[in-house]
Order: sequence, then structure tokens, then C-alpha cells
Amino acid sequence: MHGMVTIPASKSITNRLLILKALSGGRIVPVNVSATGDSELLQDLLTNITRYQENNSAGSLTLDAGNTGTVMRFLTAYLSTLPGNYTLTGSERMKQRPVGDLVKALKSLGAEIRFLNKNGFPPLFIKGKRFYGGEVEVNATVSSQFISALLLIAPFLENGLKITMLGEVSSKPYILMTINLLKRSGIEVIWKDDTIIVAEVAELNEKEIYVEADWSTAAFWYEMMALSTSGKLKIMGLKQESVQGDSVLPEIFDKLGVSTTFLPEGIRLEKIELVEMSPPEFDFADHPDLAQPVIMCCAALGTERRFRGLESLRIKETDRIMALQQELQKIDCRLLEEAPGVWRLDAKYVKIEEGTIFETYDDHRMAMALAPLAIITNNIVIKNPGVVRKSYPGFWSELQKAGIDVD
Repeated sequence: MHGMVTIPASKSITNRLLILKALSGGRIVPVNVSATGDSELLQDLLTNITRYQENNSAGSLTLDAGNTGTVMRFLTAYLSTLPGNYTLTGSERMKQRPVGDLVKALKSLGAEIRFLNKNGFPPLFIKGKRFYGGEVEVNATVSSQFISALLLIAPFLENGLKITMLGEVSSKPYILMTINLLKRSGIEVIWKDDTIIVAEVAELNEKEIYVEADWSTAAFWYEMMALSTSGKLKIMGLKQESVQGDSVLPEIFDKLGVSTTFLPEGIRLEKIELVEMSPPEFDFADHPDLAQPVIMCCAALGTERRFRGLESLRIKETDRIMALQQELQKIDCRLLEEAPGVWRLDAKYVKIEEGTIFETYDDHRMAMALAPLAIITNNIVIKNPGVVRKSYPGFWSELQKAGIDVD
């Protein structure tokens, strides 16, 4: 594989900055915002909220977060601080994704939120109002987005906010990303042990913050290079010094036969020899979005690996563990839970048949993690390919640029 490809700006950074822009009255200005479905959805909903506010919050406003976790969780916190009556709903899958711990934390601060159907899950009715900050406890084991949602509103609450995180913190790098963006905005944040303290901010100076290219989408190009027999591939826009936790990709794929060279304009990937791992194990607790491309890559390489930190995959766009198990069976692989929290990949007899039809489960990362399997055989079929619009609208056209036929 040879060539040069482009990846989108980070939707994780973009969505945090869009909320900060709204909360700061436009003083925080994101530059190079992500043109992905998730970020476009959030921008549209924030525009609708502004229009509703300009009409003096007359009546009630219904907002649909689709199947986007950051939109649902971030808006739950944001709307609770904004006078008005809101119904916040989402896709059928979103109605199965928990939000109860975040709602509980917000209600302890004085927010008025109730569940319209199943307790602990969307849709929500939110009666937005001004309320004080202070101290709050929140379960940190389910989703880092609960913590980030509270962090984003914290500096705009009177007295700021002291957040005590209960349990093992899930996806810690995403919390660090949020804190980094708050600090770059001029907001004081202190994280010590299980407590984060965010100071109230009276007024922010106007600040432009540039949105980096998205490391998590680079994972699928790493996977393709790992499955290639040779080649060099340049990916534009990625930086070694990054606020994104998924910038750990070079370290992960160095163990799967891909080297990374940092350049002024991005990175260059090169196929190298596969090396033995000791122990042969990956932990995705801090990097759950990398699990699908890495596990699928290991399977296609026929390598035996163990994986930890997969728990949060159950509550993503789909049950990603189930989806991986179903699709891996089609290439004679098994993903087995051999102990609580420890999964083993059995890839002894891997065989990818030409024309194999793969399901995507309405999950963008499933579609992109499956695509590199085409390198092993002449062709595969991926159903519902349009799901990639959520995070990487240009994925299929970039594949063609890299020399893979896409029909």
C-alpha cells in the first residue's frame, strides 16, 4: 500500500469546543471544526437552541441526538443550565445507552430532569434553569462522557464545581482532553486523585482553538498497513504532541508490524516485520475506540492475543463485543471471555473467503474495521457503508486513493 490520505478533524475535540463556544457566548472559537455527521448534528442542535432562546423560550423544544453519545450526554448537562423546557431524545439504540448517573449528579446540584420512558435512559425532559455549582459525586465507571459533560458546564456555574469520581475511571484520556481544552480556554482546573476542581470564570477572553486531525480514525489506516505485504503511507495532519489519548496508536501498531515516522505535515506509516509480544495482550480501558481495528487486525494476521478493558464496548453505538464476535465467526475466529474482563482471540484457523458479506450494526467503526480485510482476499461485501458518515465521511473515497477498489 502506497500513497497519501486525509483524515477528518477530531469530532471529540470539536464537540467539546462547540459546547464551550455556546456556554462562553462565542468567546471560545473552534477553528478547523470536524465535518463529520456527529459534529454537524451538534452544530444544528445548538443553532436550534439559540433560536429557541431568542424567541424567549416559548413552548417546549424537542432535540434528537441520534446515536451520538457526546451529543446526548453533553446536551443533558448544557440544557439543564439553560432556561427553557426541552425534550432530549435519540435513536432506538440511544434509548438503550445509560445516562442515569449523569442525571443523578446534575439533579444533586439542583437540575430538574426526568426520564420519560425507562428510568436511567433517554428520552429526557429537562426544565432548564440557573443553578449553583458546589460539590458533586458521580459514578466514573460507566462513561467518561459523564465527567466531561460536568466539566464543560462547571466554570459557568456560580462557585465552580468540585467533582468526586466514584469507582475506576473509564476512558481517562477523554477526561484529560476536556481538562486540556478548559485550560487552553483560560479556565483553572486541578485534578488530584479522584477529585477535579474547576474554578468559576467571570469572563473569558476571546480565544481561537485549533482542532487537530483525528487519531482514532487513523487506526483503520494502521490496520490496512499491518495487513499489507509492504508499502508506505502518509497521513496528513497528525501531531506527536496531541491531546488525544488515541495518539498511542504508534506504540500499539509497532507490535503489529507498522512503524511510524513523524513529519512536519503528518505521519508516515511503513510495513515492518511482525514482532513477538510479551505478554501478548492489549488493554483498551483508556482507548476503547481502538478495540475494533486492533482486534480485527490481530484476527486477520492469525495472531493469538488477549484483550482487557472492553467493558464499555457494550454500551457504544452497538454492543461492539457482540458485533465483533458475530463477524469474526465469518472468518473462523472466536473472541472468548476466558475470565471476567479478559478476552482471548482464537485465530488459529482464520480464513477470509472471497465475497464474504459483513454486517455493520449501524456502527461506523465496525464498517471501517472490516474494510481492511479486503487486502487479504479479492473482495468482501460491507452492508450499510454509509454509516461512516458519523466520523469519517470521506473514508471510502480515501480508500480508493490508496489503491483499493470500492464499488
